[in-house]
Amino acid sequence: PLSPPFPVKITQHIGEPIDLTREAGPSPDKATLAAMHRRVTAAVQSLLDHARFTQESEALRKERL
Repeated sequence: PLSPPFPVKITQHIGEPIDLTREAGPSPDKATLAAMHRRVTAAVQSLLDHARFTQESEALRKERL
């Protein structure tokens, strides 16, 4: 198991649930799967962008102090 050195600060960014059941149907075709993949990828990228912006903003705020 991975054990980071202590002390360590871990920040989690948790997004809204992504419900794909309605658009997937019982047997989604390749185009539907590709659209769902793009949707999930975009949602995760948005979380990563927000996390990076938040961390950079916090670092700038600390520099000003």
